[in-house]
Amino acid sequence: MALISYYEETPGQLDGVWLNADCPWEEYTVTGQRVRRTNSHGTREFSIQWDPARLSWQWGRHGRLSMQWLGVDSIAWVPDMSCEHHNGRVWRWRRVQPSSPPENTMHSHPRPPDTRMPHPHAHRSSREHRRHSRSRSQGRHRHHSTHGRYRSRRNFTDAQLPCGLTHREVYSLLSREITPEDYEMLLRLDEAVPKAKPATEEETNEALQIVPVQEVLGKECPICLAPFKEADVVAAVPCAHKFHKDCISTWLSNYRRTCPLCCTELERA
Repeated sequence: MALISYYEETPGQLDGVWLNADCPWEEYTVTGQRVRRTNSHGTREFSIQWDPARLSWQWGRHGRLSMQWLGVDSIAWVPDMSCEHHNGRVWRWRRVQPSSPPENTMHSHPRPPDTRMPHPHAHRSSREHRRHSRSRSQGRHRHHSTHGRYRSRRNFTDAQLPCGLTHREVYSLLSREITPEDYEMLLRLDEAVPKAKPATEEETNEALQIVPVQEVLGKECPICLAPFKEADVVAAVPCAHKFHKDCISTWLSNYRRTCPLCCTELERA
């Protein structure tokens, strides 16, 4: 079984049909650098391209999503964390395996039947010999193919990604709930993520607009998740999302100069 290289462009590497692991009714057909998505809303065309600097496939012309292998037939499109207005959604794909062709179609010119009448004992002996030979051959093939497949999958899951984690660790984080035991792993991931520049105090003050608290009563602040109260000071960013003023001010000045919900970037002062 050939081992796919993660770090070099291989013709037809992603060609085929893939299903969205989180939305199985959403299908993606990849041909070269063209991607056709089919779902209940219809069909839409996208493009992917190989980025030699990052050694990975990028989704779209702006490269907002980078492809990472999770296994032999499983990939993930991971947001580009260096982009200040990145989308936090991770897209997991599972390759659709082609069905095996029927046995009677393996040969275009089937051998004509033998019309000779063999001796009864010779026929039985020949049949037993073929059965034993086929059993030994299948056993050897099953052993080698299973061993090769296991070794290839092990190499896939143990290979380290540019983010500092292995494929096994990334797949584990994407497929289950985060636990306190994952703290060290998340620290390693955080160290590999380029830090975005926060907004200045002037930019923060210019971007925020105070809104009446009555507009959000009964709702929760998306940052601290506490319900809005009548005595709270509420502020909206240019994209119209509303937060506690203290919460959004801390976010903009200490973390990112983008809306924490839609990642819309603030205009620079």
